[in-house]
Amino acid sequence: YTTSSNKVTITGIKDTNFTNVVIPDEIDGMPVVNIEGTIKGTSSDCFRVLEGGGYNPNIKSIYFGANVAIGNRFRTAFFGSSNIEKIEVSKDNPNLYSRNNCIFSKSDNSLVLGIKTSVIPTDIENLKITSFAFIGASFESIHIPSNVKSIDETAFAFNRNLLTITCDSPNYEVVDNFLIDKTNSAAFIAPSVEYPVIPSAVKQILSYTFSGKKAKKVTIPANVKLASITSPASYTMYTFSLSDLEEITFEEGVVFAKTGRAFNDCTKLKQIELPTSCTEISDWAFYNCESLEAIKIPNNATIENGRAFGNNPKLENVYFNSDNTKYAFKDKCIVKRDTNSSTATFNTLVTIVSHEKDFKLPSYIFYMVTYAICATTGIENLDLYNNYDYTLHNNMVYNCTFKTLRVQSKENNPSGTCVAGYSILNSKIDKLIIPKSYSFYTSSSAFKFNSNTFCNAADDMSIINEVEVEEGCNDLESIDGCIVEKATKRLVYYPTGKINEKVTFSDEIKELYYCFSYNQIIKEVVIGKNITLISDAFRFSSLSKVTFEEGSQLKEINNMAFAYLDNLTEISIPASVTTFGNGVFQFSKNLKVIEINNPETTLYYTDSANNTFYSCYAERINFNGTMAQFKKMFNNDKTRFSYAFTGNLKEIQINDANTATGKRVVAVDDIIW
Repeated sequence: YTTSSNKVTITGIKDTNFTNVVIPDEIDGMPVVNIEGTIKGTSSDCFRVLEGGGYNPNIKSIYFGANVAIGNRFRTAFFGSSNIEKIEVSKDNPNLYSRNNCIFSKSDNSLVLGIKTSVIPTDIENLKITSFAFIGASFESIHIPSNVKSIDETAFAFNRNLLTITCDSPNYEVVDNFLIDKTNSAAFIAPSVEYPVIPSAVKQILSYTFSGKKAKKVTIPANVKLASITSPASYTMYTFSLSDLEEITFEEGVVFAKTGRAFNDCTKLKQIELPTSCTEISDWAFYNCESLEAIKIPNNATIENGRAFGNNPKLENVYFNSDNTKYAFKDKCIVKRDTNSSTATFNTLVTIVSHEKDFKLPSYIFYMVTYAICATTGIENLDLYNNYDYTLHNNMVYNCTFKTLRVQSKENNPSGTCVAGYSILNSKIDKLIIPKSYSFYTSSSAFKFNSNTFCNAADDMSIINEVEVEEGCNDLESIDGCIVEKATKRLVYYPTGKINEKVTFSDEIKELYYCFSYNQIIKEVVIGKNITLISDAFRFSSLSKVTFEEGSQLKEINNMAFAYLDNLTEISIPASVTTFGNGVFQFSKNLKVIEINNPETTLYYTDSANNTFYSCYAERINFNGTMAQFKKMFNNDKTRFSYAFTGNLKEIQINDANTATGKRVVAVDDIIW
């Protein structure tokens, strides 16, 4: 679980050896107000179910405590736990109530969650069934009573066992067990059968109609539209996602503009020819289609990014018409024409389709689209030889596994090599090879290697075991398998695969710069005595303990070096430190004690929101010096002092060796300014 503003959000229940789930009223004295994720603690956005079951088929009942409300992912939290037979809400809950194994919102009596044993009440006027209310429910039949006024188009997503639908609502009709919205002839529930036949009454198929169903072969009739009835931004199309679809035919005249994730996780789909009306192949469109061998793409379609074709181990052929002016399939790659170039050649990589063990990017590639190298299959050693300035750019390598990845750059490029942040994400790489031709693009840190190259958040952190910088590289070198700037001996990346319980550094390292940002593996670090600067090094990481070697020469701690740390509880700054930068401990909510051992330390200050201790949660400062020296750090300004910290600071321990008492504790309110 996570906490925010003294409230708890449940993020997962990882122990599956139980049958009854009880969501408590409180945890650690804080109310449990929300449920996210799934029953096994994984992202509810994945929508991945186990073969023949769910995330936790053992669960039989769920009891919701007195404080739970409806959050963004509440309805999908138990998706896949398909054998739930009973759901109940505490009678003291002000937000929700339960009836007939359904959960309702007290604010408007809408039905927000149902299971396979649910019976929709007939006595609630103008009843609304909300988004994902029955997601993954394993019932075989469902009855929609006459009092149901509206049903969200996602309400019955991923109902794998649903065969029979009956309906008395005047707003809907059932034809051949398809539930159809009368106002727009839109089908949003289909029966889970192997060979469904879409009725002639259907003019539109909505976002989740066949999602998770048993349909093997489907024909979309002429003039039928595949789309959402809500605004385009409301739902992503999951029309056939996670279904048993093997074959789909689009009759001439089908209206199908954007794919969304319509075929995401269709693991049995072997080939597909998209209709001429398709204008966009969207992000994730054919991701994880494990049996897909061939796809034909019409001339009007654009490809949003390379992730559309990720994790397709059998995909060998991508067909474009010979007169397609935007795309081509060449050298086992989907390539795009660069319309901005004076030559307008096919020089932009959309995605790699090759499954060869050793693959080298064609030399004519000059640009890449987002996720161009995504969930490749079969490639063990990838050489990104290229002729473009952006050797690595945002989200270029995503969810890949390589033995070696060589990020070759254009030889003798006068502009240098541009490396943007968040370039290699969620990947596993044994050895990253940086060529001798690498050179700094600019002096800006935004275009250099650092930890942000390999991580933009905890969920997307790449695991890299070793970095090799080829001999002869002017700007970088590898020391103990790490990336180090030659001129400054600045550590810019410490491979995640090297991290044990305690991290130490070579004596050659002088500076730490962004090297552990977002790192969720590091727990303890020993700062070597030769390190003189720490800047942005550990923010958003899982660091819990910091030790400074005796004889530390550390001079500066800058710019959120220890910010946003949930596990660090105390830190003792060595006496060698003379300068602090901005927001060094910002939003590290469990950091209770900070010890400052140099009474002449200089703090950063610009204004109320830009200072060393801005949003620092410390409860106690141990200061080895006099009270006069402590106040001098804040320029003897009470207002400047009040801008620091979050209000948690209770006391200052003054360790003054020149006084008789030597040590005294002063309450913050007792400081005389």
